[in-house]
Amino acid sequence: MVECGPGYYSLAAEDGCSISPPGKYAATTNADPTDVPDGSFSHPGMTYPLLCPPGYRCEEITGTHVTMCPPGSFYTAADGCTICDAGTYCPLAIGGYRTVGIDCPAGTYSNEGRLECTVCDPGNSCALKATEPTVCTAGDGTYAD
Repeated sequence: MVECGPGYYSLAAEDGCSISPPGKYAATTNADPTDVPDGSFSHPGMTYPLLCPPGYRCEEITGTHVTMCPPGSFYTAADGCTICDAGTYCPLAIGGYRTVGIDCPAGTYSNEGRLECTVCDPGNSCALKATEPTVCTAGDGTYAD
């Protein structure tokens, strides 16, 4: 058996070393490389898998691709990329990802999958986490500018 460096492996019948391929890692030098677990990825020659960063999804079949969730969504390990609920928004955060939707403040509203909340038009009101404006009616003692 050949002695190999980190990220490479050699099986008993081989005369040389092979680099661990993408989606696998070579923790030891005398065994087949190991598949990365779900939610992880690897590059060629790695000795351990890397966890998929928050707000991204890792391709589950090969463990080689890291993809940012689409705008207006966020990522959780349990559900993958999830569209933001109505009444919340998911702006792109520094680093390009969100891990949870943010509640729309009073005076604004949103439909699902939004990057920002929409300001209520005059004559309407919007409570915290509003999904649509509520029209103020004459004589009910309320108004909105």
